Amino acid sequence: NVAIIDVGNSASAKIKNATINADNNINVLTDTKETIRNYGGALALSVLGKAGVGVGVTVVSNKLDGDTVAKIEGGSVTALGQGAGKGYNRITNKYEKEGEATGEVNSKAETATGVLVDAEAEHKIYDISVTAGIAQGEKAGIGLDATVGLNTIEGKTEATIEKADINNLPQDSAKALNANSD
Repeated sequence: NVAIIDVGNSASAKIKNATINADNNINVLTDTKETIRNYGGALALSVLGKAGVGVGVTVVSNKLDGDTVAKIEGGSVTALGQGAGKGYNRITNKYEKEGEATGEVNSKAETATGVLVDAEAEHKIYDISVTAGIAQGEKAGIGLDATVGLNTIEGKTEATIEKADINNLPQDSAKALNANSD
């Protein structure tokens, strides 16, 4: 039994080289959720006169791949934040060294007014694979089985503001900006 599942899903929300003025809020939001549920297996049965051999093999490969991007690039965006804010979860990960999360994740519900750039992605793989080899023989029976499961999650989640004037602040100023990715 062989199962190969490869799901690619990307989503992006971008404001690029635009001039936008708003009395309330401007939200650039992306949110993706992908789930693979894979249940499978194989059974091999052998019954022979003097010796029996049953061999079963299951190979499963599950892959989720995709980018979730929210971005303001270039231009000028002004949002005075006079309306009700947009709720979001601020996620922070602690890293021991570049590219390797410690597993410690903090989430805090917050509300943003003005400009919010938020990217959220959730990827899940549920994989249950079972293999059985059963053999019966008069003198000897050999049952062999193997199960191999490969689960991969790839892609990036990012919220960025690049080379843009936000609320008349100089470029690359972090004051009063909300950019979040989890």
